[in-house]
Amino acid sequence: LGTDNIVIPNGFTVTITTSIDLSGGSLTSMIIAGNLFFSGNTSSLQLPSTATVTVTSTGKITTNVGNNSQKFKVGSNVIWTSNTGTVSGPTSATSSSSPLPIELIYFSGTCISNGVQLNWATATELNNDYFLIERSHNGTTWEQVAKVKGSMNSVITTKYTLVDDGANDKLVYYRMTQVDIGGASTVFKIIDVNCGENSIKDKMILFPNPASSEVNVVFNVINSSSNNKISLVNITGQVIFENTVDFTKGVNSFAFPIDVQPGSYTVLLTSNEIVIPAQKLMIVKH
Repeated sequence: LGTDNIVIPNGFTVTITTSIDLSGGSLTSMIIAGNLFFSGNTSSLQLPSTATVTVTSTGKITTNVGNNSQKFKVGSNVIWTSNTGTVSGPTSATSSSSPLPIELIYFSGTCISNGVQLNWATATELNNDYFLIERSHNGTTWEQVAKVKGSMNSVITTKYTLVDDGANDKLVYYRMTQVDIGGASTVFKIIDVNCGENSIKDKMILFPNPASSEVNVVFNVINSSSNNKISLVNITGQVIFENTVDFTKGVNSFAFPIDVQPGSYTVLLTSNEIVIPAQKLMIVKH
């Protein structure tokens, strides 16, 4: 550790357990050849705006939580959060650039009649070559499901959907790895989907939740039906939005724009043939 640079050697781990602010110092570089590990909900690290962070081919940034509470900043630029998961090198970041090739909005899965439908979306993509989707039945041993081509470079919301027809266990784990054109990869948090015998039934899934400008409402139904009403209701019981839709057997997906005040809302389904419990939806504005 010097006054102008920090080096984490290969084979060593530096653990951040609290909030560390080095923004007022003279640090110009941080080289991560080992493991920079953020532990606990209050851990964060802020470097001066003049610093450059380099993650070598042996280096990585890791965490033990995924609630977005941990942050790594260069100046005011957030280059990593705990919701992202593991970042592996080689890559670099400054006060005006991020090492993360994508900004992930959500990654979710739901059981359908012929397997599992995986949904994810990105807010931005930089040199994003492809997504590697893997499946595990025990959370330890992984097998490849598919490679999904990325959008390379994008600054708009991009949505992806993949159906895994090879999932037949009660509990299935999925992980998504993003690989850029240089071969650097980022492993995002693992999700689990319970596809047991009792899980294939009429259900409603909301994503993202919380939402800001748009919400996707997915219905997985056993039978087709018509004249179903989807309603958004505020905390006083007032219907803010309503739309009539028809369902076909299987997965039905609808995207609705949101232009309401931030707060807690309820999404309801009114149908003569289908009964699905209402779900809470949080609206936030960035």
